[in-house]
Amino acid sequence: MLLSPSRADCIVFELENVLAEMPPRTDDTEAQPAVKALYSGRWDKLPLPVAVLSSHDRETANAALKTLGWDDLPASRLCLGENALESACRSLSCHWPLVLGASPAAQEMASRLEHADFVAIGHGLSGCIIRFSSAADALRAILGLVS
Repeated sequence: MLLSPSRADCIVFELENVLAEMPPRTDDTEAQPAVKALYSGRWDKLPLPVAVLSSHDRETANAALKTLGWDDLPASRLCLGENALESACRSLSCHWPLVLGASPAAQEMASRLEHADFVAIGHGLSGCIIRFSSAADALRAILGLVS
């Protein structure tokens, strides 16, 4: 996949380790995970429609979005599960997502789409040609955004 920001018609963020640092899931439902925001921009200020992928359950993902100040993100734009990226694209009516992810699962989802650009965030994925240390750095470089 070659990166061409002019063809991207939406931005899909992976919640974990891109937008928020979240501890691994545990079976202890009493403990609320501590969430650290990794991105300080607002979803509704970006120049393209936005969706969020998460491997957590909806309640945990919503708590993380609240920490980010994204609790007003429409529920249809929070996509969970194995086909989350396809759901995000349907929700946004987009055909070429710019996916910012940090996990092999997000990378695999992007590779299954016929048209998508995947940008690795952080250092967890090896073999990625396009990599940035943070979502803010990626958006600045790719879309020319200033935060």
